[in-house]
Amino acid sequence: MLNAGIRRRTPPYAFADFHSTPPTDRGRRRMTSRNQPVSHATGRFPERPIAAERAAAWQKLLHDEVAHRALDEPGRLLSAYFRERERSSLGQIVSTANKLAAACETVFVVGPRAAIKSVEMLIAATTHPFHNWLGPGGRAGRARLIALEACGDNDLLQGALDLVRRACDGPTLHDRWALAVVDGDVATTDAEKRLVAATAAPLAAALQAAATSDDDLRTRLYVLSRGAADELLPRGLAHTSLPLLEPALFFNGPALFGATLVGDDTVTLLKGATWFWEAARRRLAAESPIVQLAEFLAQPEVRIAAWHHSVEPLARRFAATARRRRDDSRMRVVAPFHAAESLDEDDAEHAPTLHLWAESVRRDRLAIAPPEERAAAAAAQPGSAEIQLTRPSDVALGELCQWFTAVQILESLTIRSDR
Repeated sequence: MLNAGIRRRTPPYAFADFHSTPPTDRGRRRMTSRNQPVSHATGRFPERPIAAERAAAWQKLLHDEVAHRALDEPGRLLSAYFRERERSSLGQIVSTANKLAAACETVFVVGPRAAIKSVEMLIAATTHPFHNWLGPGGRAGRARLIALEACGDNDLLQGALDLVRRACDGPTLHDRWALAVVDGDVATTDAEKRLVAATAAPLAAALQAAATSDDDLRTRLYVLSRGAADELLPRGLAHTSLPLLEPALFFNGPALFGATLVGDDTVTLLKGATWFWEAARRRLAAESPIVQLAEFLAQPEVRIAAWHHSVEPLARRFAATARRRRDDSRMRVVAPFHAAESLDEDDAEHAPTLHLWAESVRRDRLAIAPPEERAAAAAAQPGSAEIQLTRPSDVALGELCQWFTAVQILESLTIRSDR
């Protein structure tokens, strides 16, 4: 009876193997049981035939080793995390971010442009819109985060130093600042790594001068690196090296570190991504939401209308990194909840539009015109498509991230097959 009670109280994912291996018959029965996750992101697309090259690319994606390694990464991270906890890559990132958030008030994250954009994107999608402006109680004790892109702007770096030097004058926890250096991943060039180290060095020196002890210094500095930038930082500076994940569109090491630092549940994000891919990979090409979305976005002059501030940064990152098949195929993201961005522009009146909207909201609804009604009406127009989230939760956003990632990989395989 004791064991049965423990099993009932334990979440079903605690015993699941999230690594995407071909399921056994027993695994298939488990996936169809009452514990099967419910999708929080659903799509509706115009009925149109699937292009032969895209259907062939879908079959190639299901058997391509590189594509599987990218799409299976959230599942591998979760499997290792549930088995090894803090010894796993995700566990080390999460535990270090939690310790740093509990010990310091504000954290500077310095890194190359791609890494900083990933951090800003995931934080904007998952956390409070004005997180840094809230007090410690409003942030639930989590740290404020300032993302600083490594660049050669002297005045920008001097401004950052002004903040660090003034804040380090106080001895209390609410005055303590820290530095997290991200020297990038395997795709970062040596020039970018040197620029990151040059930007981080004066900030690290300011923290070193303000530290009251060696323990205080170790609390203030973290280097998330593969070892390339260690020798470029000031000598004798204590640091902690953490593993970085492979390059990814959304779930890379700097992004997960930053999101955890400000209090987001990155494990739940990865669960949503894993569940989406495990369900999508069992579909035929004509029934796959990945293929349907890729087919819709292959049209020229496609717009993505993001009707919620959480999905807007994800859509903009996807549009900025999507590989287009033709030079005349462009993708533009608008946010209709902003008055400056309208869907009634004359130059794109008949452009196919993908509407991203959430059926419900996170907080109590205020007495304003709900954008959900306008989004539903706009998505019902002929030729339009929609992706609807039950609510902008971490699970739904994780599914959307994995959806966009799979579409980008499918498009790259389609381009490769055409050449």
